[in-house]
Amino acid sequence: MAQVPWLRPKPGILPPSASELKLLHPGPEISLLWNSSMPSSDPQLKVVRDLITRALAGPLLPAQQQTILNLLKQDPKLVHHIGLQPDQLPALVEHTPVLAYEVLLCMLPNKKIHAYFQVLAQMELSLHSMEVVNRLTSAAELPTEFVHLYIINCINSCEGIQVGLSVPTGMLGLSKSICF
Repeated sequence: MAQVPWLRPKPGILPPSASELKLLHPGPEISLLWNSSMPSSDPQLKVVRDLITRALAGPLLPAQQQTILNLLKQDPKLVHHIGLQPDQLPALVEHTPVLAYEVLLCMLPNKKIHAYFQVLAQMELSLHSMEVVNRLTSAAELPTEFVHLYIINCINSCEGIQVGLSVPTGMLGLSKSICF
């Protein structure tokens, strides 16, 4: 069988609208925006990121903690670029509470701090988490919602402790200092 060519008319070209012309021929008014506050290949940032990653996995040596603390004191804005997510905060609190306190203190001016406070208020009660919250309440004005949520978590955790079990003395003292 011989194939018959399928005949169809060529589509016509529509005239471009004014908004389409801007896309075809961008004018000189288009400029690139660059965020100069973002660190590109800052060696200090790399050191802090590496040490924070280690701190999430386990305790750091005192010299390593001091390195991070010194770098954060030099440039507190580094904390916004280290890549710490709110769900990673409990690991940081349990392994290096001093570092967790300093990181949260540097993050206080940021609007995203509420997500970190939410995680901190809901994490399992421990001596380290209480130490971090106690230090934060002493150093800065914290949102009332966070403080109330944390106290409720403390009360619920204390109600769950069975009478006769040994409770660390430091935990009782810290719970009293946070609640009063």
